[in-house]
Amino acid sequence: MWGRVRCKCGRFMKKEGMSLATYVSGGCVEYECSRCGARAEFWSRAGVDDELSSAVWIRGEEERRLEFNYKSWEWRVT
Repeated sequence: MWGRVRCKCGRFMKKEGMSLATYVSGGCVEYECSRCGARAEFWSRAGVDDELSSAVWIRGEEERRLEFNYKSWEWRVT
């Protein structure tokens, strides 16, 4: 949907789930790493599934932002 997602451990993450945006809440696309179990979530604005509002990488209690790398066309942890 928004390019590939590379985990901090180096492996590409697999798309696990998706919830569509409604008029009240935004949608969410979830990715998970099969090696270390880390998750990434991409949230869209309310009412629009194709307008990204935030991208977060989650592992345990740690939370970081994801940034898009235009050279490799993938998301990476900052």
